[in-house]
Amino acid sequence: MDHAPVPVEDAFGICRILNGRVYCRQRGNKTEDKWHYAALNGLLQHINSYLVYWARRKYRRLRTYKKARRWWDGLTARQPRLFTHWAWMTEFQNSL
Repeated sequence: MDHAPVPVEDAFGICRILNGRVYCRQRGNKTEDKWHYAALNGLLQHINSYLVYWARRKYRRLRTYKKARRWWDGLTARQPRLFTHWAWMTEFQNSL
């Protein structure tokens, strides 16, 4: 696996990088993962928090929490499959 930093210009670039690393195999009605869902929730929420942090720094109009939250809610409603992990978690924490 290559660990060199990748310059990312837009959200779709992040999407291409992240979707290759977060996956889930389904077999019948049961989902088999390497990790338990409860353990993944914190990680996925942190990934979402970093995405919001990135957007708030890149786009000046998203600097306030209220505007960033409105943007995030709209984004997850418009493109619910943009990131693979949004199937499990779309929330974020305002901690970054």
